[in-house]
Amino acid sequence: MDILCILLSFYASEYAIVLAMIEKKFKSINNKFLKLKHSINVHLQSGSLRKCSVRKMCIVEVIALKRCHAKLYDLCSKISNFYSFGMLFIIPHCVTCIIIYIYDLLIPFIKYYMFSNLILRRASQYAWMLMILFPILIVAMIATKIKKQIKKTGIVIQEILHECLMSPEIRNEFKIFSLELLHQNFEFTAYDIIPVDCSILRTIFGAIATYLIIFIQFQADDSKN
Repeated sequence: MDILCILLSFYASEYAIVLAMIEKKFKSINNKFLKLKHSINVHLQSGSLRKCSVRKMCIVEVIALKRCHAKLYDLCSKISNFYSFGMLFIIPHCVTCIIIYIYDLLIPFIKYYMFSNLILRRASQYAWMLMILFPILIVAMIATKIKKQIKKTGIVIQEILHECLMSPEIRNEFKIFSLELLHQNFEFTAYDIIPVDCSILRTIFGAIATYLIIFIQFQADDSKN
């Protein structure tokens, strides 16, 4: 079981590293859109020749950023599908292990007896719980950050459309991109069964609390009998 926990933790850690790289890419794209917004505002009062060259550069940059965003979005879907099978087992396994470890920690207080080497036993159990839970927490937090960056792209595009004066060609590219973003509703999940974002923390801790209460109640009833 210990070897299985280590392997699953490495699997979740690998997923977290991949998601961290994707999150940085989305953040970079959003920063480039913000720089493009600044560039459009700066060159508004330039000469006609300068405006023409800036307009062409802006169109090229907008199209390039749109393609990068679309590829990243598609990559997120592929990565989520690739790791779905593993996460479908890792999350229930994490909940089960933590319930067992916490219950084992509570047994001395429920049955009123002490294990030998109790401090060492508790330290080991805390370490295992941390090793199991920490990678899943990191995956959930980074997945939530990616979703926020995807939403931020739409907000930045709307700001550019409302605050910047631009040629009809550039505005049309931004409008098309804005419509594409409105139809995007991506979620990191494990086969659409378990959400892989910060909302999973509520599910995990809720399941742990529920089953611990049930086990403690059964143990209390057995002690009375």
